[in-house]
Amino acid sequence: MAIDWTNASGGIEVAVAATAQEFIDALRPSNSHWWEGASCPWVFRGHAYEEWQLLPSAWRPSNTILNNSITEATRRFDAVQPTQNLNWFWHPNYWSGSAAFGPRDAELSRFLTIQTTAEYLPVWDFISRCDELGMPVPMTNLGPDPTTNPDWLADPHNPIFGDEFLRFSDLPAALALAQHHGIPTRLLDWTRDPMAAAFFAVEPLRVANAGAHLVVWALHKSHAQRVSVEGVSFPNAPNGAPRFDPTIAVVRPSTRDNPFLAAQAGLFTTISRSGIYFMKSGGKRPGIAEFVSEANPAITVLRKLRLAHEHLADLIEILRRENISRSALMPTMDNVAQDVRTKWTQQEVMD
Repeated sequence: MAIDWTNASGGIEVAVAATAQEFIDALRPSNSHWWEGASCPWVFRGHAYEEWQLLPSAWRPSNTILNNSITEATRRFDAVQPTQNLNWFWHPNYWSGSAAFGPRDAELSRFLTIQTTAEYLPVWDFISRCDELGMPVPMTNLGPDPTTNPDWLADPHNPIFGDEFLRFSDLPAALALAQHHGIPTRLLDWTRDPMAAAFFAVEPLRVANAGAHLVVWALHKSHAQRVSVEGVSFPNAPNGAPRFDPTIAVVRPSTRDNPFLAAQAGLFTTISRSGIYFMKSGGKRPGIAEFVSEANPAITVLRKLRLAHEHLADLIEILRRENISRSALMPTMDNVAQDVRTKWTQQEVMD
């Protein structure tokens, strides 16, 4: 029986699978509802709990690494006390003029610089240490030297520009590598393989929780990049552009130095012009579903497929038979060992 997709809100459709087999059948890459002509424009992401937001790790308020990094970035900002301007420019010779957002501009621009700096610091540590040990990293700029620049801040004089990570051509690949090794970043992982997404939905679970649902989200790549929310105008915007709007960006870095990315058929999303969104929203960082709902597009951007936890054991068994495992998606001996440990400690799920 075909899954029935219903429109939950602008741009988002939802379906409920009655069984684990129906869930898997709906997710199969060959299923016609994922195809447009000869191409599949959808990518996928699994969550163990429906309540989890489509929010990248660096933007989650509970992330201990980022909270500690924010403390350090705050110390630096207060030590340097930089002068800040809310200008937008993409080229050293282009001057946009300053934008005004509201009465909290000074407070929010300070925190935007702090938060942006805090995102950089663990990534710089990771990239620099890998390079010191002779490991390949996809960057030529290894970040500021903490011994000569202990109070470095990310573009403190222009916090909106400083927050635009995608202006660096090699930074997305570095963020992707750091993300796959547990460093929090603003990139949100997706996969072109819906079975991998189903695995990542069950992988954190050891027991089924009564009344809970796991989900696989699907994102339409081309539709997502056409979604935007209202931004801000700058006095000298180029080519007569009325304003600069935050949008969803789909990021697909090279897999050359990232075998996990290749094994998972991975790519990422983030918010372009997120500093503008931050200033306009009073300091919020949006999840993708929240962003789409706010934009309220007429086209379908997201789909969410739900399955009750009561079917967890059946789903785990189906994925085992399909040979979808942690070691298949992240091939290391440690992960092979993790799969073996999981097999022999998962009896409470299977009973």
